[in-house]
Amino acid sequence: MKERVIVLAEGGVCGNFICTLLKTLHVPSWFDNVTVPGRGNMDSIAAADLIYNYYMEERKDTIYPEREEAMDLIMYAFRNPETTYKSYLTEYEKQFHEVHTMHYQWQKNIYKFLSLPNTKIIFVRYDANDYKRIAVNKITKNFTSEENVSDGVSIGHRKRGFEDSLIWAGLSTSDLINELRSLPDLELASKPLLNSLIRAWEIYIDKRSMWCNPVPHKNMIILNFNDIYFNKEIIMESLSEFAGLPINDTTRSIYDDYLANQPNIDLY
Repeated sequence: MKERVIVLAEGGVCGNFICTLLKTLHVPSWFDNVTVPGRGNMDSIAAADLIYNYYMEERKDTIYPEREEAMDLIMYAFRNPETTYKSYLTEYEKQFHEVHTMHYQWQKNIYKFLSLPNTKIIFVRYDANDYKRIAVNKITKNFTSEENVSDGVSIGHRKRGFEDSLIWAGLSTSDLINELRSLPDLELASKPLLNSLIRAWEIYIDKRSMWCNPVPHKNMIILNFNDIYFNKEIIMESLSEFAGLPINDTTRSIYDDYLANQPNIDLY
């Protein structure tokens, strides 16, 4: 089987951007006409949510949040790609290797991923100084038009997730919940709602940070979230070594465009 790469990055930690950079190393020509969207949302470009999309669209189920039952679904899919996510593979995966982005961090799950044949991991680590940028990324990019898929199942699931986040973080009010439930378009959210969701995500990733220092493994590289923004050469060199391919002009161009389109965290 072809190599499988799993990018483990919490929501807002640029996992799909890392997937995109990895792909530019293999086939730079495929990105000649790619434009990085406003706010730098790379989900549709990376197209790396293969298992999530399978369960959401085919089974009306979800692999989030990280939990044992969801991990069972993921491992079943990895062991049975022919009957699960195969139809979601892009030409890139068919020609080179599978790339999957997942918001998973538990060490026991990392061990399970690494037990799969021909599988490597890219883990994106973060710390307390990164919380606000991560949260702004997560929330503002989830409210872009690129993310607002038209089918009611996905929109409804996303709204319920946001509502659960507000309630869990103790930040819900009747006004915020009513606004969220009634939004015809997520991009029309008010500033108070956005700011509350951002704060809720900061609280969430703070709780999740206890699993953000995985045990080193020969088949896993660890990148630092802060380096993505402030040490791009380190990120590109690490991915180049991981892939065994040189950094090219497309990789640099996509990287520069991505940084130029990031949200200003000082506005939130």
